[in-house]
Amino acid sequence: LKRMRVAMAEIGEQNFKVHLDVEGKDEISELARHFNIMSRRLDEMINEVYTGKLKQREAELRALQAQINPHFLYNTLDTIYWMCRIDGSMESAALVQSLSRLFRLSLNSGNEITTVEREVELLENYIDIQKKRYEKAIDFEINVDNSLKDCQTIKLVLQPLVENAIIHGIEEGDGQGTIRVDIRREDDKLVYRIVDDGAGVDVEEMNRLLKQVGPDNRGFGISSVHERIRLNFGDEYGIEFISENEQGTEVIVRQPYKPGGLV
Repeated sequence: LKRMRVAMAEIGEQNFKVHLDVEGKDEISELARHFNIMSRRLDEMINEVYTGKLKQREAELRALQAQINPHFLYNTLDTIYWMCRIDGSMESAALVQSLSRLFRLSLNSGNEITTVEREVELLENYIDIQKKRYEKAIDFEINVDNSLKDCQTIKLVLQPLVENAIIHGIEEGDGQGTIRVDIRREDDKLVYRIVDDGAGVDVEEMNRLLKQVGPDNRGFGISSVHERIRLNFGDEYGIEFISENEQGTEVIVRQPYKPGGLV
């Protein structure tokens, strides 16, 4: 009964994978068996709802992307780029070029999986745009092991997390700071670490946002990244936050290590 009370408390904390080891054929053992059936069914039902909402969001995203003609977008940006060059506005031309590359890499021909190299290239173009806005207020560092560049990764992981570090780390501090991105292999995992020296975040609030399926003014990008990683690779992967008030934030993203590039 004590083990069952502990297991029921786990379910109260939304751990629906809890399982009781059952031996014997008495009433307590029978009760434990029914408890296991109940917890397993709860887990299945929650996963069904979770997956259903994700599929609905993916369908909405595909419908939105279908309304965007990428060739029209690229051609328009290319026209603006050359108009800027003709007018001698080289900084504006470079900004438009970075934006065009950012869109191209974000759409990724409709594919969810990309390579680390392309994901880093997308981030670099995003950083180029932000440098025009923040000038020298924010320093950006990207450290990536060259042997990982052909590894597979979910697209649009780094950019939303760096954007979050800018808005909720640096801007909510004194407006100046450093954001560092480290990409490495740790055993059988591909690990991203995004570290800022800004204001810090409320870890409990961020963890709540990670569990949230649906838009949120603050956490939509973060929860979307977390959901897509878990949907593609399993519950053992995703995002972890480490932070202290006024001491900055470290965001750790874990995916499976999948070398060999795209098929």
